[in-house]
Amino acid sequence: MGATQSTAAASEEADEAIRTLHAAADAENHERLSAAWEEEPDDIRTEHAAADAENHERLAAAREEDAAADAENHELLAASREEEADDIRTKHAAADAEIQERLAAAREEEAHDIRTKHAAADAEIQERLASASAEITRRPEASEARVAAAEKERPDAAHLYKVARVATSADLATQIGSDRVFDLVDHAKVARVLRIKKERPLFALKQEIWRLTGALPAQQRLWLWVKRQNYTYRPDRCLQPEFRNHTAIRDVRQKYNKPQKELCLYLEVVGEQPAGPPAVGAPAPDGAEHESWPAMAAGSILLFLKYYDPQVWATCLVVANGQDTL
Repeated sequence: MGATQSTAAASEEADEAIRTLHAAADAENHERLSAAWEEEPDDIRTEHAAADAENHERLAAAREEDAAADAENHELLAASREEEADDIRTKHAAADAEIQERLAAAREEEAHDIRTKHAAADAEIQERLASASAEITRRPEASEARVAAAEKERPDAAHLYKVARVATSADLATQIGSDRVFDLVDHAKVARVLRIKKERPLFALKQEIWRLTGALPAQQRLWLWVKRQNYTYRPDRCLQPEFRNHTAIRDVRQKYNKPQKELCLYLEVVGEQPAGPPAVGAPAPDGAEHESWPAMAAGSILLFLKYYDPQVWATCLVVANGQDTL
């Protein structure tokens, strides 16, 4: 056991000696290296410093050149983009102007076509209205046939309407002496025939009469035409003021005209005589100034005079100052 301990001690001493030798060698090498660095010539260090400075200068110059080149490239790119944008704006403006011109030309052409079609349609409508008016004037029975046909086409709605036949002094003057001798007028042959709903007011009927004659509602004195015991027809009484403007047509018929299927009236125009029917599509007169009616003065009568000329065997209606009422 004692021999083993002495061997370990010797080994420990040997290791320590080796470590000491290594440390001394390292210190010696370090000293030699430091001395070598110290012994390096000053001119080499100067050259290295100059080279480093030159490299730095070249690098700075290169960076400046790159920056200048980048700035120039940016300017050129901006100028190119602005020029390209100007060209695009110019092309867009020219294209917009061309589109606007084409659109204006198309609209003008379309408007011209529409005006032409409207003019042709208006002319056709006017021609048809003139033809229909002439036909009604020549053949009043055609109106009756159309009304009857309309009622036959809609039998379910016929009971909702009332046919009103309006005679005027022109009808009396036309029929007396030709169709009528012992009577005044045959309502079946009058030209002015209206088909109006029974629930409509009397004022609506007067507006429709205005469309046919041109006589304003305030000028219209409407007379009920009834059948007498001797089988002649005469005006019986004025509709107003007994019936107000807002009285329904059915109420007028139920009170005085119930036995007759149609409402037979005589129109007396009071005041300035109308020049003729209004234009097609003209707005109907409305308002308080049109809702009045011409009242008859106390003691006034409606008088018709017929004159018989034995020399020519003809009878005619006596018209005084353009009116048949006195």
